[in-house]
Amino acid sequence: MRLRYLFRAGFVIVLSVVTILALAPEELAGTPLLWDKANHFMAFFVLFFLLDYSIETGPNPVEPANLAKFGILMLYAVGIECMQWYLGYRTFELPDIAAGFVGLAVYSILIPVTTRTRILCNLRRPTAPTEQPPP
Repeated sequence: MRLRYLFRAGFVIVLSVVTILALAPEELAGTPLLWDKANHFMAFFVLFFLLDYSIETGPNPVEPANLAKFGILMLYAVGIECMQWYLGYRTFELPDIAAGFVGLAVYSILIPVTTRTRILCNLRRPTAPTEQPPP
């Protein structure tokens, strides 16, 4: 489906932008602490949304494929913070990881809601198994 390819392209673009911004030598001047955590929250919320519709899965937030997506994005969040620690001009911050986790968790809770959206419902596979024709 063409819409799925748009989600995949969007995921790659947003992932690239988030990585570049996270590893850039300078942060935006004058960004208060709360704004920084809100940026982390939104980045991971949007990344999970785009990844969710890039790969075919069901609407159940605890199904293995959705848990795998969650886990991969959490590893990315930890990886970004570890890279910042080694760069020297950025710092490792647990609250940044926590804000990313909260963004992922909030999207996980909203998975059943997004499934009911008309344009997105076709990107989900059926939750019930299809019937096999008799032999």
